Amino acid sequence: MPEHWIPVLGQRIHRVHVKDNHASGGAVTAAPLLSGDVNWPSVRAALAALPYHSWLTAEVLPAYRHHGERLIWDTSAAMDAIFGEA
Repeated sequence: MPEHWIPVLGQRIHRVHVKDNHASGGAVTAAPLLSGDVNWPSVRAALAALPYHSWLTAEVLPAYRHHGERLIWDTSAAMDAIFGEA
């Protein structure tokens, strides 16, 4: 899980790319932020413990079939929920 790798990599972390996923039956599939298996409170705590003060990039899944622009707003809202607004 990502929260375990953060302390191992420590100061070698220069940029963070966030994404979520589901792991079941040995397969890992992409998921929208907050809907997968990533323990976001632990990830946030591990990054704060470094401390990490740089930017984050979110992986954006393929656009929604209808109203694709919603994906931008949904991803932004998920990142605000995970990392809080500055």
